Amino acid sequence: MFIRLIGLFCLASIAAAPAQASSAHAPVPFEAMFSKAETHLTPAVMSPDGAYFAVEVVRTPPDHDVGVASNKADWIAENGKPIHAVGASLHVGRLDGASFKPVLQDADSWRPSWSPDGSKLAFYSDAAGAVHLWVYDVQTDKSRRIGDALIKGRALSWLGAHARWAADGKSVYVTLKPEGQTLPRLSEAAAQQKKHGADGASVFVFRADTDAAGNAADDNSNTMEAHFRWTNNADLVEVEIATGAVRKIVRHDAAPPPSVMRLSPSGRWLSYLSVFYFSGDTDEGYSPVFDLAVVPADSSEKRAPTVLSEGIDAPAPYYTNAYRWGPSDDRIAFFRDDQLWMQDFRGRRPGKVKRLDGDLGPLVQSVILFTRKGDAVLAAELDEDAPGGNVGMKGNGRIRAFHLLPVDGGAPKPVPFDFDRWNYVEFLTVNDELLWQPTDDALTVHARDRKTEENVLLRIDLRRGKERELLRWSGHVSNLAGDESHQNVIALLESLDTPPDLYGFNADFTNKTRLTNLNPQLSDAPLGQSVIIPVTVPTHDGTLQEVNVGVILPPGAKKGDRVPAVVTFYPGKDLTALGLKNFMGGEVGLPWGLLTSRGYAVVFAHVLAGPGGTKGTILKDLTDSLLPQVYAMAHSGYVDINRLALTGVSFGGYSTAGIASRTNLFRAVIPQNGPYDISGGGYGAFIGLSSSETFWQRWLERSQPRIGDHPWADLRRVIDASPYYQADKILTPMLILQGEDDYFLQDAQKMYTALSRLGRTVELAVYEGSGHGLPAWPDANAIDGARRVLRFLDEHLGPGFDANDDTLKRSSDY
Repeated sequence: MFIRLIGLFCLASIAAAPAQASSAHAPVPFEAMFSKAETHLTPAVMSPDGAYFAVEVVRTPPDHDVGVASNKADWIAENGKPIHAVGASLHVGRLDGASFKPVLQDADSWRPSWSPDGSKLAFYSDAAGAVHLWVYDVQTDKSRRIGDALIKGRALSWLGAHARWAADGKSVYVTLKPEGQTLPRLSEAAAQQKKHGADGASVFVFRADTDAAGNAADDNSNTMEAHFRWTNNADLVEVEIATGAVRKIVRHDAAPPPSVMRLSPSGRWLSYLSVFYFSGDTDEGYSPVFDLAVVPADSSEKRAPTVLSEGIDAPAPYYTNAYRWGPSDDRIAFFRDDQLWMQDFRGRRPGKVKRLDGDLGPLVQSVILFTRKGDAVLAAELDEDAPGGNVGMKGNGRIRAFHLLPVDGGAPKPVPFDFDRWNYVEFLTVNDELLWQPTDDALTVHARDRKTEENVLLRIDLRRGKERELLRWSGHVSNLAGDESHQNVIALLESLDTPPDLYGFNADFTNKTRLTNLNPQLSDAPLGQSVIIPVTVPTHDGTLQEVNVGVILPPGAKKGDRVPAVVTFYPGKDLTALGLKNFMGGEVGLPWGLLTSRGYAVVFAHVLAGPGGTKGTILKDLTDSLLPQVYAMAHSGYVDINRLALTGVSFGGYSTAGIASRTNLFRAVIPQNGPYDISGGGYGAFIGLSSSETFWQRWLERSQPRIGDHPWADLRRVIDASPYYQADKILTPMLILQGEDDYFLQDAQKMYTALSRLGRTVELAVYEGSGHGLPAWPDANAIDGARRVLRFLDEHLGPGFDANDDTLKRSSDY
């Protein structure tokens, strides 16, 4: 859950322009904020002729039963549907913006894949109960189920798991649920672990033996690896569209065990990545890797796959960037032993293997893209010693340079890119497969301006070695996708005053067409001014660093009004970037538009934390970093120093409670779904009775709490970093929001009991059937939680600012 949350927060900083203020407004209805639709999870996929696009539209939370076990680590619903697909509706639209509609009514559908001629769209759906393959016909505007075979629901939202069409469009290659395979329930793994003792006793037995070196060896250390295999392992098959007939090509129990596949351009070869497994050890956990194998597409399930590479580092997103087939012939580029290689499959049998990267240094394994003609591969050279720049996907290295590597030999050709001016994000691709190039001598890259942090699309002229701007945007630019004609692009645009929607562009980005209107209910949402202030803060090692703190004011508020405010943060992440790029501030923790439209400012802080894996003083460091930002915002006249609240989610919830033990500045604190006793059950508790493995042991010692060792090495440090044991120092009224299905339910109960016993003002609200984040709770629970927060703010901060009521403008002359 921490990994998922961290992923949400990995954004760059931004200097945003003020939004237009309104002198009169109506608060945003709760229902409007909790019925939003989005396409953030996956990019749109364009048809080969560039006439249509398909995209998953997700409503979070969904308006129907999720059907997922209370243990959310299982990731898959009872009928085999992955959690990411709950509430997803696959829509097809025209590139000219003329239409946009679902392919199925009242049913979840996901993972689109266009046929070679663009007339049909393959996808997955559980409209018939279990997860099956379906096909939508563009001409008839109808969808039908293809056969009875059960598709293997892919855990989480891995891209690359869509159906693969044969060149003639008569069949598709998909992953099927192996016959007899049970759903990946940790409870089922526990049943396998159960051992029966004497006289019929039912008992779970775990044993840690000490080897000669004095190290404890746990005989149940591979449970999570087995869990990933259950959730991702599948049979690789070909399905005939006309009849639904199934031909099995690679069995799930082959070596290596198959997961996600691709077809070579000719359709003669099928390649796949294995279920990923763990290798090595880092401060944040084990490093996921997988193997790459190839098999003839017309072979039987009895033929053993040819393994091309073992232990390939898994770049994000998993399964899409590890290797590539050429665009027009059967040559495959892949990593082996940290080097880039190519193998020729154009003959009847696999051909020679040759190295492509030559004398270049280490490469970033997330950048491996063929040019449009297939005559070169784009690669990124790593600079592991550089102190800044662009983060590579392998280790903590940075990108030094981009190169085009000729597939037929020859020296690498440098690709011009001004690293001093731009932060690299990604190159534009055709449906995430190869470089999108309107002309053979040009590339298009998504970057961010280092000075303004605005998103910029650049056209790189390879012949002249120059670049020019095509588009500049102050908010989010994401989910970029190009078509096979290399003349059209779709992008998701969002900003503080622009709801997230898909837009179509021509090759030079001179024409823009809005393709969707996902949230018409928010078209008249009231907007306030946004402001960013640079602040110098102390860091964990005693040095000083400049960060940005941002605020979104209520409509009509301005500098000098000193309005009541809620401060939000997540340790180590720049929430100023997150808040001031998202429409109305976004919704991490709460939909912030509910607060700003009711008179409360929202302050987004960039709170620094020390490195993981070392002994630190986490709560002191966070407090030292946060308070200067809050004081600066108050001193500038935007917020009232006497009417401030603090809130955070997950580790931010932990930090909210912890900071309340270090300062009495805030009038209210609202921690959400946080761990408050890091020395308690969280450290030693098993992930499940399937084994004695515990994620939280590594988390405490190596990651966010910065303990740096096991608790008994410095127990005082652990107690000092646990808000539960510092409860006697907390005087600020506290509202604890907690999902019943969330891992930290017991911690919330303990925190409430401690403060209640100490006679403090505290309220605990536990929501049934709810998990780790309020915006994803069922509507009724989420709305009640938001209302509860507003009542708590009104009680302890006073009423919100109203531009039309002078009595509410100012309560302090700080």
